[in-house]
Amino acid sequence: MNVRLRELAASADLVPYSVTVATGRLIASAVLSAVMAAAASRPWGLGVLALVAYVPAFEAIAKAPTAVTGAALAAVASFGVASVAYEATVAIGVHVYALALLVAPLPYALAGAVAVRLGRAVTVHAGRRDEGRGAEGPRGGAAAPSRLWPGRLATVAALPVLWCAAEWLPAQPRLWGVYAMPLGAIGYSQVDLPTMHLAALSSVTAVSAVVLAANTLIVLTLLHAHLPVMRLLALTSLAGLALLVAVMWQRGSAAVSPDGPLLRLVQPNLPDGAYLAASSLQPARAALAASLVALAAPPAGVIPALTILPEAAWPGPLTGESTPARQVDPLLEDRRLAGPLLFGAPAQGRAATEPTPALGSAGGGTWFANSAFLLADGAVTRVQDKLHLVPIAEAGLRAGTGPAVFAVGEL
Repeated sequence: MNVRLRELAASADLVPYSVTVATGRLIASAVLSAVMAAAASRPWGLGVLALVAYVPAFEAIAKAPTAVTGAALAAVASFGVASVAYEATVAIGVHVYALALLVAPLPYALAGAVAVRLGRAVTVHAGRRDEGRGAEGPRGGAAAPSRLWPGRLATVAALPVLWCAAEWLPAQPRLWGVYAMPLGAIGYSQVDLPTMHLAALSSVTAVSAVVLAANTLIVLTLLHAHLPVMRLLALTSLAGLALLVAVMWQRGSAAVSPDGPLLRLVQPNLPDGAYLAASSLQPARAALAASLVALAAPPAGVIPALTILPEAAWPGPLTGESTPARQVDPLLEDRRLAGPLLFGAPAQGRAATEPTPALGSAGGGTWFANSAFLLADGAVTRVQDKLHLVPIAEAGLRAGTGPAVFAVGEL
């Protein structure tokens, strides 16, 4: 390798170019991304922030001097979502939450390192190509910023793919079993936004992919402002993403066909604090139950075949046996809850050889479970305990037996 190529290889590491980009500024950009991603991920947060949250971090990673720096920047930026996604582990112990925060950024650190290494390789390759053409090289041991743009383009273009993979791989039970970490996707921030309907394409992965692609295209419009063609392509691609979101939103908002049974899925999207308060304060429990009933109530004149509230949506514990609704919770007798209702709640009971205690009592033979209750015709007609319990968090609960398939009306 001759002198000019050695200079260009050094410029790929951006060591001589550090006079332009200070490491402190890069770290500050990653921290800013973490803060915005966390704010977008809160149940009461601004999900629209996710569309620009990673712009500072992605731009910083594109300018990272080494792969190690790129890994550190990506890890810092990922702390935003992780700090919110796994905050419920504090109920198990602060040490468990700390462990989650240490483990969750590792795939993103790898993504940042790979993206930077790819950018360096592209920069060196582009330099060799220019050398072969006899192009004028950099002077004084430093590469001009314009000579670095192919590598930076490659880094930024690779980031949404690698970041999406860093979300997807740790979430796969087939790879990690019960230790999979499925909550760290930025796509979850899009609840109640038009982008949410992209989940019809490939669950939350499709939502994350579009959110990350939007961040990348915004970076490209900023990073390559000196290249009008590149900027035009980036803006055109952003318009294409907006069109895709509009189409999926329209499809997801279309009227339900009257020919088939209506299945209603209700996601309260409430903070954990609401359930913690309801578990110990009766007024908070009544307020939470009333809000859930109002949310689950169908529109006037509509009787759904089944309405589903998610896991642990109802403040418990409830008795784990078939019982009239008023013995589960008086609010479940609300006339607004037309049709069968399937809801998740903690269950409580005793061994079959012991008498069933009154709701709220405890005793030597008492067991607890994370269960699904089917409310139909004024009574709880079926209770199914959760089969696969979360390690540590649900270690003290009773696991269910056998998958249950049953009919609810036409379903």
